Amino acid sequence: MFLIVAVVVALWSTSPAGAQTFTSVPSDQIVRRGSRVSLSCVATNVVVISWNRNGNSVKEDAGHDLDITNQNGQVTARLTILSIQDADAGTYRCHGFSSVGSPTDSKPFTIQLATAPVVKRQSTPVYANDSGTATLECLATGIPVPTLTWSKDGLRLKRQASVTSLRYTMRFVTRGDAGSYQCLAENVAGSHSGTFKLIVNYPAVITSTTTSPLLFAMGETRTLNCEVSGLPVPKVTWSFGSTPIKSNTTARGSSVLLFKATPAQEGLYTCTASNPLKVVTGQINVMIQGPPDIPAMPVPLNATSTSVFLRLNPGPDGRSPITGYKVEYAQINDSYWYRVHVDIQTLIDAGSKGFELTRLDPLTPYEFRARAINIFGRSDYTDPTAPYWTLPELPPAPKNVKAKGKATSIEVSWKAPTLDVGMGRIVGFVVLHRRVGLTQFTEDGVNGSLSTFVIENLSKGMEYDVGMGTLSQYGRTMQGKMKFVTAETTPSVPGKPDNCLGTAAGHDSVELSWTRPTDNGGRVVTSYEVEYTLKKGQDNWQPVPGTPISSLRVVATGLTSGANYKFRVFAVNEKGSGKACNFEGQALSQSMLLLYLDTSVVMSVCCFITFTTCLSA
Repeated sequence: MFLIVAVVVALWSTSPAGAQTFTSVPSDQIVRRGSRVSLSCVATNVVVISWNRNGNSVKEDAGHDLDITNQNGQVTARLTILSIQDADAGTYRCHGFSSVGSPTDSKPFTIQLATAPVVKRQSTPVYANDSGTATLECLATGIPVPTLTWSKDGLRLKRQASVTSLRYTMRFVTRGDAGSYQCLAENVAGSHSGTFKLIVNYPAVITSTTTSPLLFAMGETRTLNCEVSGLPVPKVTWSFGSTPIKSNTTARGSSVLLFKATPAQEGLYTCTASNPLKVVTGQINVMIQGPPDIPAMPVPLNATSTSVFLRLNPGPDGRSPITGYKVEYAQINDSYWYRVHVDIQTLIDAGSKGFELTRLDPLTPYEFRARAINIFGRSDYTDPTAPYWTLPELPPAPKNVKAKGKATSIEVSWKAPTLDVGMGRIVGFVVLHRRVGLTQFTEDGVNGSLSTFVIENLSKGMEYDVGMGTLSQYGRTMQGKMKFVTAETTPSVPGKPDNCLGTAAGHDSVELSWTRPTDNGGRVVTSYEVEYTLKKGQDNWQPVPGTPISSLRVVATGLTSGANYKFRVFAVNEKGSGKACNFEGQALSQSMLLLYLDTSVVMSVCCFITFTTCLSA
């Protein structure tokens, strides 16, 4: 059995010598029921010490032992309670008796029995607002005063909090602080716990709504949802525009059922959630899908003789993408409408807002109308456009186009085409030509009454592209539809070389030179033939040794000294030799050569003397 031993407090007397004095008495004690308790009083100048509880003497009996000793004038009285019970609790005193004088009482002290803690249960939750302060109060009784330990959901709290007396205070609480808290009261007699529920109120918030904008098919039944949270649980209301509407409310929020959507139900729906801490709203924009509206009137553009480009301008699409158009066209005063379907993807792929309507008649007025289509249906047709004319048909190219080349010209012949109704009449022809390999054409206009034309000033031996088109009162044959043929001008022998010159090179030779002919005859000049003959007497033309030659220079050797000669040079291509370039030259005579040599020696000596003089200077 647990025993609590009293702590003895010494009381030092200042009484005069011979006075009765208690030097030690027990302190106040709290002990467990049934425990063994020992108490001692010590005094001087006394003979006997007795015990008193609540004003009554304590007698020795089966539950109480009394003992007294005297040692050197110091008397010690002992009271042992073998198993303390409720009747033993109270206020105690020791009485000291001496042989003389009055009895003396000790300072009183108390003996209490420990009682197990009792925590007062709290039946109502504790409420706090989010970010506010929450105080939990644990009212616990017991002897001795119990110690308190707080826990949440079975885990001892480590959170910093203000603990004052029996209160546990939390500041800046959050929704995570809500839950069950336990207060454990403990002392030597036992323990007891109480549970406290903390509810954290937080502002109303809309956690989820139906995705906005919300598309409804015409006649479709759908539900609008608005999920909320908050404490206290928010109140949820709905309105359509400014008009309140009924809704089905659940623990998590509210919903509105829309039956068979019609255009009248299109608009803004507002969900309002409110509690004492906050009022919030969420909005859902409801859009009703259906067939597209009538598109804008098609716009005809860029007519040809057999086609018109129509630009299509969509109107409102019924909140569903337009997938295509139905386009109708009719000739003026014709009640039959031809129909064409235009897929929207075709327009997207072409990067265009329209399409080309083909297979129309030339020089004819048409009117057009269109309707738009989406997955929900189709619109009505637009009103017809104003009459729009196709262009006259352009004339075809002439027939039987032929081209015959000559040296520097090509003769072109043709037969006029027959024009259909709507093409007008022939007013002329167009003749195009260019050298093969070039890009630019040269154009000539020809009177409509002719059937031949000569293209002049061409280069010899070259291939030419020749094209023919017809001119009518409405236009000309498109170049892509013109008739083209190829002809070659006739190559010829080259013209005569230019800049021919003969220069004396020695007593029996003349140096000959020339430049290429301006006209090569349309073919490459491959060589030159060079001939000579004496100027006097009958011509006896002989080839210069070493010729024909491909270069532009040759030295004629083996000539008579001092004689005058005639020379001629012929340019040669694959077609033969052309006209000659004629010129004269003279070989040096012996006396002219000696004079030349003497003059050269003198000049050399002068140059040498001059050079030497310059050096010596």
